[in-house]
Amino acid sequence: MKILANFNIKGGVGKSALNLLMGIRLATEGKKVLFIDADSQANLTEYFYKVNHNDKTIADALLNQERAENIILKGINEQYKNIDIIPSSIDICTLSEDISNYRAREMVVARWMKVNMDTLSQYDYIIVDLSPSMELINRNFLYIMDSIVLVMEHGDISSLRGIQKFNQVYIQDLEELEIEDTTKKVIVINSYKNSNRSVMKHFNDQLENYKQSQFGGFIKESLLDSVISESDVIKRALLEKEDIKNVDKKYRNKKVEQQFNDFMEELKKRGVL
Repeated sequence: MKILANFNIKGGVGKSALNLLMGIRLATEGKKVLFIDADSQANLTEYFYKVNHNDKTIADALLNQERAENIILKGINEQYKNIDIIPSSIDICTLSEDISNYRAREMVVARWMKVNMDTLSQYDYIIVDLSPSMELINRNFLYIMDSIVLVMEHGDISSLRGIQKFNQVYIQDLEELEIEDTTKKVIVINSYKNSNRSVMKHFNDQLENYKQSQFGGFIKESLLDSVISESDVIKRALLEKEDIKNVDKKYRNKKVEQQFNDFMEELKKRGVL
């Protein structure tokens, strides 16, 4: 079992989309996948399940000690019976505040997962969708990750800074909590644009500057060779709840299909998956 997430503390970079597409691809390869939607925006829930529901969420697990088997929705997608989900809703928006007074509040998620390991260990991958922040509930999940794919939007300097800020806070937290950092961390450039526009040149220059800075070691070591271009095929795959390679032919984009294939293969070679 591996626990992972596509993440950035900067929103709008495509983390939920990559979480969903990654889970679907792994499912097509015969892996058993559990989605945990821990973002109150509930984008992953809306993509894969439905917008409005009355099902239990991760808040029921952490606040009421609900057993995993009672909150996991199984086989809700006819095409991907090996993907289950713990959905989200707007009700979890105060979850970080709700657990802030708990004993060892940074380990609330870890304790719940340990108690429910008999159920959770049945999955090959647990993919967690987090809000774009370093709030307490996110930190709980980040501390137990086997892998984190940091998503950088091409041309968005704020997403690059978001990765830098995440790395600073994450390292400091682990040191204070005396937790060994064994998590595999990589960076992917999403929504890549092959453009000579001045904003792209500025972003590329900034990225090179970051590589030469104190933060540069992390960037050089973690940046994937593969990129994922901006394309409507991604949006179509989300709407159709489909693997990119199975999207309606009139929306197909062989370049992006190959890029996503390369992305998944590189993650496997690096031990992220």
